[in-house]
Amino acid sequence: MSSTPEAPTPAPDEARASTAVTAARLAELFPALFKGAPKPLKLRIQVDIQERAPGEFSKQALSAFFRRYTGATSYLIAVSKGQQRYDLDGQPAGELSDEHRKLAAEELARRRANAQARREQEEAGRRQRASLLRDFETTKLTKFYGKTRGIVD
Repeated sequence: MSSTPEAPTPAPDEARASTAVTAARLAELFPALFKGAPKPLKLRIQVDIQERAPGEFSKQALSAFFRRYTGATSYLIAVSKGQQRYDLDGQPAGELSDEHRKLAAEELARRRANAQARREQEEAGRRQRASLLRDFETTKLTKFYGKTRGIVD
């Protein structure tokens, strides 16, 4: 058991709010990079942010923001199709490696496959419910059961 108190883990709503605040502030400070469509980020951009806006963001806030930002489908599309990475001023800051483009494309393909599987599963459920309803409406068992119990004329 540790004698140092642990920081409480923020609730999901608090974390989302904190991420939104961080996103808004980054867009304010660095609009060339964080406004508009996502652009592939320069590697180790957190260091640049801390240098240009010291004390503005905690490491945890930036980490949470970048997990969400770089995991977004729109960002992955930008990486899979991009050639350059961009700095805080929106200027090219190095080429995107083929490996990073490939990983982004693979993640997008995985997400598409999962979405397609979910759609197929939902459609199968709809078909099954429709079939059960048709079977229920056409069965003679409920009428027979009702007649034998004196419920149906």
